[in-house]
Amino acid sequence: MEQDSKTELGLKQYLLGQLTAEDRQQLEEELAKSEEDFEQLLLAEEELVDEYVSGTLSEQEVERFERHFLTTPGRHLKLQSVRALRRYTDEHPPVSFWARVSQQIRQDGSVVNGMSRPRQLLRPAIAVLALCFGSFWGVRLWQTALPIYQAENLLKQNYRVYMEGSPRPSGGYQVTGESVLMSPTGPQARNAYLARALDLVEEASANGADADKVHEVRARIFLIQGNLEEALKELKLIGATRSDTASVLNDRGVLHFKEKAWLESEKYFEAAVKQDPQFKEAWYNLALVRAQLGKKTEASSSLDQYLTLEADPSWKNAALELKKKLAGN
Repeated sequence: MEQDSKTELGLKQYLLGQLTAEDRQQLEEELAKSEEDFEQLLLAEEELVDEYVSGTLSEQEVERFERHFLTTPGRHLKLQSVRALRRYTDEHPPVSFWARVSQQIRQDGSVVNGMSRPRQLLRPAIAVLALCFGSFWGVRLWQTALPIYQAENLLKQNYRVYMEGSPRPSGGYQVTGESVLMSPTGPQARNAYLARALDLVEEASANGADADKVHEVRARIFLIQGNLEEALKELKLIGATRSDTASVLNDRGVLHFKEKAWLESEKYFEAAVKQDPQFKEAWYNLALVRAQLGKKTEASSSLDQYLTLEADPSWKNAALELKKKLAGN
């Protein structure tokens, strides 16, 4: 990935959820293959947090930063660390740090002479610790985020949603006209990539990855496998800060759809589009479940909304085919 303004803008748009499904998929495939590209993504995260703290993001970017980027405890912690360090450096310019320490020691004769001055010395020490913590956090992020990206990319490269009435899990998966039973890809190959994705998620979890993200990706793998019991267990383990995101709500709806619990499924898809009106998978799924409930007019209206968001020609075709069936053509 070249270091030019276009690439930096693309990474920023990716982190803010502004890329099209096609561009997002292409970028994630590159990130999964290249350590250098992934390092650039980590740098882009740091720069985005810095821009947010500095107040240089636009009003729309701030809204997307708070809604799409701040979705894990790790990113909230990173934001808090940057804010704390920014407050300190605003009050105490870095160039004067060691001079102030040296001066304080000369004045005291000892760093433990009195209580007020040691507290003053403690503040710059905390700033140094914050910088060290930032470096440590970057390594931890590399060890935890990369396997998650690789697992999600494996799913995107291999999994296809059957267009004939199948709900769309969150994740931007492609559509196919072949059912799993008709697919030339054997069950052994399908199980292999899903097992590898699970291994990557376990690796991230062992390295201290965000637990909610681990549960979310695990649940999606189990949904694709058809292991609804395990998928439900994972979805229930997701904490409150992430359980009401559009992606998780949509996956809860997919699970109930597969159980043929139509009303419960509709409830989750409605919650997903309320949480994020741009979340196209949930609009498509809402049309599917409303069709199952005999709500043809409402289903067609959901598809109309979906078609304003979808750019993929194959998925558009699937939606148009469904509209024809709803109209009785």
